[in-house]
Amino acid sequence: MDTVESVETMFDITEHIHQAGGGTISGIAAELDYAKSTVHRHIATLEERGTS
Repeated sequence: MDTVESVETMFDITEHIHQAGGGTISGIAAELDYAKSTVHRHIATLEERGTS
């Protein structure tokens, strides 16, 4: 995954969380058609940065 694609994925995930008012890794992955590992990795990055 290149940097631009990764940024787009992060925006997709954060927008989904904002619009849905939260969610589970499995639910977000299913809704956005991403692998659970991808969603987990991006959520973990947000948590490490204190932005979740």
